[in-house]
Amino acid sequence: MKKSVVVLILLIYAASVVIVSFFGMQVTSYNPSIYVEKVECTNDDIVIGENGEKYIIKTFDPDIDSLENVVILTWKVYPEDATVRDVVFEYEQTSIANFDKVPIIQFNRWGLVTVTIKPVDRVSTSDVYETVTIWFKRV
Repeated sequence: MKKSVVVLILLIYAASVVIVSFFGMQVTSYNPSIYVEKVECTNDDIVIGENGEKYIIKTFDPDIDSLENVVILTWKVYPEDATVRDVVFEYEQTSIANFDKVPIIQFNRWGLVTVTIKPVDRVSTSDVYETVTIWFKRV
């Protein structure tokens, strides 16, 4: 290989190092993941307790149609442009209520049920969730 070709390659390499270090290289992510930072239960009939806990209080009447003894949970995920906005519901299985079609909870009798709403992208972390206690009182 001729000396002039080797020198030209070295000059191009040196110039590229100078140009890259002067202008820098910025990595652009075109599809960043936006994680859920907060989940909020948005039912209209929520009552806030003394310590900030949330309750939904209803009256259970065994003499009325079973459709009246239902709670439909509604929620909101923040930020609203989160990549994955799906949530999961955690609850203890009990004879008080049926969780077959969560977020629709059908109560069989009076009692308390606690439901925790967690975003799918943060299920394993414990810092992003909303807990709601649903209380069906006796008539």
